[in-house]
Amino acid sequence: MRMAAIDALHFFGEIPDYPGDVVPVAVIDSPNGSPSFEQIRDVIAARAERIPTLRELAQTVPLNLDYPHWVRDERPVERLILEHPANTWTDVLAAITELSLEGVDADQTGWRLVVFRNVTGAPDIKGTATVVMHQANHAITAGGGSSQVMRALFGDDDALARIPGHGNPSDKVGFRAALHGLRRLPRDLRTAAKATPAGRRLRQMNDAPEPRVSPALNTLGTGRNFIDIRPVSTAQLKTVGGVTESTLVAVSIALSRYLIEQGEAVEGITAVLPVAPKSFRGVKLPVPAANTAGARAIVGLHLTIDDPHERAEQIKADLRNQLVMCESEEVIAVRYGFEATPPFLLALSAKASAKRSPTKPSASVNVNSYHRGPATLTLCGDAVRYIGAAAIVNPRVSLTVQVNGLGDVTAVSVAADSSMPDPQSFADLLHEAIATISAL
Repeated sequence: MRMAAIDALHFFGEIPDYPGDVVPVAVIDSPNGSPSFEQIRDVIAARAERIPTLRELAQTVPLNLDYPHWVRDERPVERLILEHPANTWTDVLAAITELSLEGVDADQTGWRLVVFRNVTGAPDIKGTATVVMHQANHAITAGGGSSQVMRALFGDDDALARIPGHGNPSDKVGFRAALHGLRRLPRDLRTAAKATPAGRRLRQMNDAPEPRVSPALNTLGTGRNFIDIRPVSTAQLKTVGGVTESTLVAVSIALSRYLIEQGEAVEGITAVLPVAPKSFRGVKLPVPAANTAGARAIVGLHLTIDDPHERAEQIKADLRNQLVMCESEEVIAVRYGFEATPPFLLALSAKASAKRSPTKPSASVNVNSYHRGPATLTLCGDAVRYIGAAAIVNPRVSLTVQVNGLGDVTAVSVAADSSMPDPQSFADLLHEAIATISAL
């Protein structure tokens, strides 16, 4: 089964120092001390063996005449489950920051899992915790799929059917696949050409604000070097709308204060959110895709509006308008056209783009929101309390905020590039802002 174009974009477009890996971090309450590493490894390995997404690797086609194919990885998964000696929460976050900068390649290992045992000082854990970091290449899975992978790894058998898959793996890949890609080329070129007018209409429809270049938020650094993960009550993030809307308002309040501290102007600040349009569920793409977020919403954060209620209403209105646009026929047509991109052209453009320094930001901050289901997950009898993330940053946006709900607890994760001054201050301001909006 060949790789979908949207997955291949991540495969071909890896940026040096900015791996785009998906890195959820599970915090397990282990009041009697962590299970032995051998126990954890055996349980996780047995579950990983049942997840096709974690048993496949990408294999390229000669001359990139077809997209890479998924092939079965017959090697034991135990080799990908490792233990790390860090055992304070501060040391664990530092270790996750460093480890996650070492990208995992979709054609080599695809993923790895790192276990931290008997961790002290984890937020919202009275005694010791077990912390598990799962790092997967973005071509293999994305945020929504990763949520179901984590559920499957921690005991939810029903999650296996909800993981966006790759289709049946190919036995071997060679010139037959290349010839198949060549035969498909005329049809794909016609499909891609048909999507061009829809792309023009979509650009005309999108009235999202142009992001201002912020020295604190849009300066190219040397990769992610800060991670902050803290749990909050989910109810705190449902006070001015849903979790996503409330998070955007909290980010807006925190960025206002942060940019003033940095001596920067506060106008022109925007957030970008990946969106998996509901209309995509009925779309029959040529091959299954692991990455289901096929659109982006660009939302102005309206930092110059002083009244918090008025600011919240304006942010929610902007988000609603963007989500309506993300459900348009034009978005579906563009997605169809993108999936028909000739693979050798996508490979060339993605690799060239990865080598170029960005000329302008795509937004001021990335905001991701995922619901990871009910709080029924366990590891060796211990409850998974919350799941945060070493969220992705990229050369165009130095700051990412990700919220992950698990039952009545939401983990708020902040990740920042080395170029962002004093990211700890922003993380603290964000949690002050969450407390502020919960009192509105």
